[in-house]
Amino acid sequence: MTHHHRQSGTAIFMALLVVSLVTSLSILWYEQTKMNLKETTDRLNYDQIYLYTKGVLGWAVAELKINDQTPKILPNTLLPFSQGVITGRVDNRSRLNANRVNSKIATATSNEYFILRSEILSSNQHIILYSLLHRTNINGQINVSLLWQSHGVF
Repeated sequence: MTHHHRQSGTAIFMALLVVSLVTSLSILWYEQTKMNLKETTDRLNYDQIYLYTKGVLGWAVAELKINDQTPKILPNTLLPFSQGVITGRVDNRSRLNANRVNSKIATATSNEYFILRSEILSSNQHIILYSLLHRTNINGQINVSLLWQSHGVF
């Protein structure tokens, strides 16, 4: 009988060992899945907010092409489902006028530089994006290009 009791104690010990191992692996898998889900959700939110800042950039470029008055202020725009707000402001930083003379025609050129401050405030992220825009006007042909951007997440 002693031999039988010894085997049943070993069986209980092995069963407890297997159960604790399976439980530990399940908890690790659950925590890893939860972390991956949070990382993916955060990345999707960041990408969505970054696309909103690109929309503000598109607004600023269109405004600079049709109107030379600054500052330009984008009215506060609510994000879908009231999750936050989008703001934008364009300020003229410098204006350089130069007359270039070509051998055949005189071409009037003006160069202007603008700073666009885009801000997206959502329920879980706050992004401010600064953009340096360059507007050229050559004989009435207006072109706006992006020279530089810097952003921060707060």
